[in-house]
Amino acid sequence: MKSVAFIPIFLLCAFAQAEERNELKKIGLHCAKKVGIDKAVIEDAVATAILPKENMKYREFLACSYKKQGYQDEEGHILYENIKKFLSKFYKESDLRAIDTCKETPESND
Repeated sequence: MKSVAFIPIFLLCAFAQAEERNELKKIGLHCAKKVGIDKAVIEDAVATAILPKENMKYREFLACSYKKQGYQDEEGHILYENIKKFLSKFYKESDLRAIDTCKETPESND
């Protein structure tokens, strides 16, 4: 699933401005409650950068948070331009070309 590949987006949010962090925290809490995931799973993934790829609740959590943040549409398609817009706060345009490569790669559930 491509959403797992985009965990750096979630991790980068920690460096966003205070207001954005507040909103992201609300989204995270909402999505954790919605999918019924143990918050310790999320905290562990963020702290260790080890993704629980086989944990379906974690995948549901990511999908929920990406949709709420505007990085994924309701059908689960990645909204690459929205991701680039967010990341442009932290990276040069030339560094964001890798996103275009991802965009051109057919989706898979791996």
